[in-house]
Amino acid sequence: MNNTLRYGFDILGFLAERGSDCSTSELARELDLSKSQTSRILKTLAEIGYISQNQKNKQYSINLSILKLSHNYLAKMKQRHVIRPYMQELVDKFEQGCFSSVPVGLEAITCDVIYPRNLATSAAVLAEVGAVNNPYSTASGKICAAYLCNENIEKLINDKVPVKSTAQTLVDKEAILAEYTKVKKYKVALSQSERNEGENSIAAPIFNKNEQIVATIGIALPDGKQSKEVWDKYQNAIIRAANGASFALGCPLT
Repeated sequence: MNNTLRYGFDILGFLAERGSDCSTSELARELDLSKSQTSRILKTLAEIGYISQNQKNKQYSINLSILKLSHNYLAKMKQRHVIRPYMQELVDKFEQGCFSSVPVGLEAITCDVIYPRNLATSAAVLAEVGAVNNPYSTASGKICAAYLCNENIEKLINDKVPVKSTAQTLVDKEAILAEYTKVKKYKVALSQSERNEGENSIAAPIFNKNEQIVATIGIALPDGKQSKEVWDKYQNAIIRAANGASFALGCPLT
């Protein structure tokens, strides 16, 4: 990648995480760039409308123009339109929030969410569009991680060190690898109080005509401890929805 282009994205990423104004000097220091180089990139980003400069303190911040890129892409994203009816069917059946994520590099990013009209406390289990799903404690995150090649799984675990959020969160490498093996075998992933105590969700992979994973479909379960009967009911429904969406995308049923 062209270095200037890469630095531009680094700056956008830093400003997005910071969420407030930042000076040229601080950006240069944080990203290990020269002040003159940083200044040139900031000027270009401001000219094309992706960042703004505060005229009082002359500092920079990211602005919401960046959302136009994702909005335009999502509006024309084929699998999102194909998957949405299956999500709506799950929402209507269970009256729980439903979500879909896509694998992007080593991450799983939420691309769609549908909420029921009367959403209870399980709202907390749902990520917003654009959110990154944790690969160790969320159902969709586990699925996208499980379908990475072995080399990228190693890179993921090394780069994103597991952090224990609850007593159920997977942090041991061998346990994580065993979980990914199980996910690929049964084509379904569960999250049982692994991100936050009492939050539960379940998701399944969706494949294209080349039998490559292109998305996940998942649903939140009622908060609290659930019986095996409840888990089985949700699991069967989510697998049927994933199979239907996969077939609609051209994946042969097996």
